[in-house]
Amino acid sequence: MGETNVRAYVGVLAAVAVTLLASWIYWYGVTIELRIIVGVAIFAGLLLLADVFPIRVSERWDISTVEIGLLAAVVMLGPFWAAVSALPYAAFGGGRDYLRTAYEASCVTVESYSAGIVFSFAAGPLVLGRPESIAPVVYAVLAAGVTMAVVNGALSMGLMKVKYRQRFEETWKEVVQPYLLPYAVSALTVSVGVLVLLKSGPIAALVVIAGSIVSQMLVYRSREQVEENRE
Repeated sequence: MGETNVRAYVGVLAAVAVTLLASWIYWYGVTIELRIIVGVAIFAGLLLLADVFPIRVSERWDISTVEIGLLAAVVMLGPFWAAVSALPYAAFGGGRDYLRTAYEASCVTVESYSAGIVFSFAAGPLVLGRPESIAPVVYAVLAAGVTMAVVNGALSMGLMKVKYRQRFEETWKEVVQPYLLPYAVSALTVSVGVLVLLKSGPIAALVVIAGSIVSQMLVYRSREQVEENRE
C-alpha cells in the first residue's frame, strides 16, 4: 500500500512539474544562447559536485551547497535552464531507482519554477542582462530562496506522509526544522552574491560566496564543539 501511495504521489508531483514546464515555455519561451549553454554546463557540474562531495566539517556534520547552487542557477539562468542543470544531480541522487530519480527530478523542477516565478517579478535571468535597479533584485532573491525552502519542506512532508503515514509534526521536527538555518544562510549567501555581482563583477561575487560557505563551516563546527563540550 505504501509503495502504491508513493507511486501516486510521485506521479502527481511529476505532473505538476510538467505543467509548470509547459506553462513557462508557453508564456516566456526558451532562450538558447551560448552563454546560457555554458552556464548550464557549469551549474550542472557544480550541483553534482556539491552533492557528491559535501564539505565535511566534522565526523557528524557536513555541508551541502546544493541549495546555493540551485537558487543561483534560477537567478542566473531562469527556472527552465536551472531545472535542466539540476538533472544530473537528480539522476545521481536517484541512482538506479527510477521512482526515486523521478521524485528528485520533479522536486528540483517544482522548486526551480516556484522560485523562478517569484524572482521573475523583479527581473529576468541575470545572464541575459543587468537590471536597472539592484535593490528589488536582491529582495527578490531572498523571496525566491524562502519560496524554495517552503516548497522543499512541503514536498518532503508530503512524501513522509504518504510513505510512512508520519504525522506532519514529526516530519517538521525530524526532516524540515534542522535544515531551516542552512536554507536561510543559502538564500542570504546568494542575495549577497547577486548584490556584489551587480556592483563589482563576478570575481568579487565568487569571493563573497566562498567566504559565506567558509562561515557556514565555522558555524557548524562551533555547534559541534558546543555539543561535545556539553557531553
